[in-house]
Amino acid sequence: MSEEEKYFYSDFKDIRESKNITIEDIVKKTKIQMQYIDAIEKGNFQDLPPVYIRLFLKSYCKTIDLDEHKILIQYSDYIKGNKTNTNTSNKTPKFIENKNKINNKNSDVGSISDNKNYSYFIQPQKLLSFIFALLLISIAWITIAKISERNHEKYQTIFDNTKLDWEYFNKLALIDSQNINAKLNSGKNIIKYETSKNIKNKIIISSSSDERLLENRILNENDQEEKSFAGNIKFGILNGEINLFINGEKIDFMYGDKTITGDVKINEEQLDITIKYFE
Repeated sequence: MSEEEKYFYSDFKDIRESKNITIEDIVKKTKIQMQYIDAIEKGNFQDLPPVYIRLFLKSYCKTIDLDEHKILIQYSDYIKGNKTNTNTSNKTPKFIENKNKINNKNSDVGSISDNKNYSYFIQPQKLLSFIFALLLISIAWITIAKISERNHEKYQTIFDNTKLDWEYFNKLALIDSQNINAKLNSGKNIIKYETSKNIKNKIIISSSSDERLLENRILNENDQEEKSFAGNIKFGILNGEINLFINGEKIDFMYGDKTITGDVKINEEQLDITIKYFE
């Protein structure tokens, strides 16, 4: 690859290999499929699931010890068309050449003079037709807006009074995730929640293995409860404005205003918790 064609991802593979990290190592640590790791290193981002591109890039960078924030900024520039090379060139970018051609063409046209005098009058009939059409459009717009508002209020009322289900989370867009560890109790493990604000919220807790529900509630101010569990569980929360504790340890959410799911897995030494945030 020439200097001009060297993009931000060009050295990923060399950096990885210089640290004696194999693709299999990354797959094992991040759970990202091998084909996606290969696509990242080759810059074939169109082969990645669109929703997970930034998350995959972030996980990849963490694994080979790259500055994830810098790489994500470079990726954003890349997909906007600012495919920054590692070497600068004196060649005028194509879009500037095109812009100059258009400006030159316009300047060659010159000013066009016309000796004829034109008088423009608005005919009363046309003015009335225009006003009438504008009035009809305004009435139609107001009617549609009111119908839409009523439908939204009706839907919101139904949604506010409906408990969560796991199908609801499948329709949302994933924006970020985090991994947390909690202590493992020798006896029973406890998940506890409490609300202190009058913010509309809902919570669902179920077993990961058989989908058996441990909890499914619409929460009000000062609601609190705790549930014990012996196997892996998962939970979902409408928003992060809630105090959640697992074995007495408070879970600090990165985004309090986002919809959240969590997977709690028991291993021999601790609880592994994966938190996902949705828009």
